[in-house]
Amino acid sequence: HEFILNTELGIWAVDRGGLTTFVNPYMARLLGYRVEEMTGKHLSQFLEEEGANADILEFERGNRTVGKLYDLELLHKDGTKIAASVETSPFTDNGGTFVGMIAFVTRRAEYSEAERALLAKTEQLRAVTDAMKVFLEGGDWQQSSGLLLNHAIRQTHSEYGFIGVVMNNGSELRIFAHEG
Repeated sequence: HEFILNTELGIWAVDRGGLTTFVNPYMARLLGYRVEEMTGKHLSQFLEEEGANADILEFERGNRTVGKLYDLELLHKDGTKIAASVETSPFTDNGGTFVGMIAFVTRRAEYSEAERALLAKTEQLRAVTDAMKVFLEGGDWQQSSGLLLNHAIRQTHSEYGFIGVVMNNGSELRIFAHEG
């Protein structure tokens, strides 16, 4: 119970008519509501119909397509659109009759953050590879260091920087590249 209430994953249950029967606090906050404001409201009030996957809208029209992963836009209380990934799972009674569904909702921006981190790491690897290639082909540490420094300055939005090595037990600093 504590996990459901405190997770950073949206949990949303609706009955067979599409009325919200449960949302956890994270789900409500994601859309700018309090839990009690969402309870009893129809699923369609929170979906951006133009961008919504047709399958999930079929749920509202009586075709109980569940057990799928959807990428769609939800509507925040203030009207802004929130990109989300939604995985649904059916609820059935003991006789196997569909009685509703539960959805697990993740804000897609969270995936975008991971994608941005991966791109940054890829750029870093490319900069190191390029610098090593320059060094191996010409043996010039200053040119190689300059490539690394320029990359670091762009990535950190800095105005200046340097790459150096501390030598002779810390008594000497050898600077390979500087900018600014």
